[in-house]
Amino acid sequence: MTTNYAIQTFQLSKQFGKRQVVSKLNLAVPKGEIYGFLGPNGAGKTTTIKMLLGLSKPTQGHILLLGKDMKKQRNEILKKVGSLVEYPTYYGHLSGYENLKVITQVLGLNPKRIDEVLRLVRLSKDAHRLAKSYSLGMKQRLGIAASLIAEPELLILDEPTNGLDPAGIQEIRELITQLPKQTGATLFISSHLLFEIEQVATHVGIISQGKLIYQDTLQTLKQQTTSSQVEFVVSSPEKAFNLIKSMGLPATLDQGIITLYQLDQENTAYLIQNLVQHYFSIYEVKRKESSLEDIFIQLTGKGKSL
Repeated sequence: MTTNYAIQTFQLSKQFGKRQVVSKLNLAVPKGEIYGFLGPNGAGKTTTIKMLLGLSKPTQGHILLLGKDMKKQRNEILKKVGSLVEYPTYYGHLSGYENLKVITQVLGLNPKRIDEVLRLVRLSKDAHRLAKSYSLGMKQRLGIAASLIAEPELLILDEPTNGLDPAGIQEIRELITQLPKQTGATLFISSHLLFEIEQVATHVGIISQGKLIYQDTLQTLKQQTTSSQVEFVVSSPEKAFNLIKSMGLPATLDQGIITLYQLDQENTAYLIQNLVQHYFSIYEVKRKESSLEDIFIQLTGKGKSL
């Protein structure tokens, strides 16, 4: 069966005892794209990833990876899937190169692939250093190299920048954006940080309390920032507020500032004209565009880091 999706889930759910951790998740991850899987800590991201990788059995629903059913073709599918879940594992007493060589021997792969993935993750110069001497960012890149060694069609990364310093975050971000172009793989990346996903993703899914509450392109999400609010500082704010309400415009009054919502430029000009005609002095008019952070707060009820 052919499909345009690297990942599809249908009513995917996971329950631990009486606690519903993931509820009726319908993911649709297009092939060749970078899909950001966003949600606060404890939202169900890692549990979802473990189900996608066959590490945890769903309570309900089913999974298609690369167009194939995980229940029926699990082993065949997982040969084409690379992953880095939580923290990378490695042998500290071996070099980066030797760590990857162990994997090629276990999987029966051509060792020439080692140099290719080391180049992809920019570790060629440090290939023969002991892994225990690597920085945290380098260890993350080594983990990604290990996930790429079998030339996967799908790469699943769980919080790949977690715990990194700014330089390490920048390294991983640059690597992630280049991988689909260099390898043709689809990337599925989880994070609780909106800013990180915004830098790399083409598509976004937002999970909150185990439920998928948004799924679309990042561009579509950004278009929602066109909604805006306008703040007015005027003389006799209570009287001006009553006038605005009588015009049927949604507004609030707080500490002398009148805020109107979903007000376009034409209606802003019309309102200013009316206020002047009713002899109100207008001291300040300020338009505030909704940011992506505002939208996430509205969707999840959480703060900046979701």
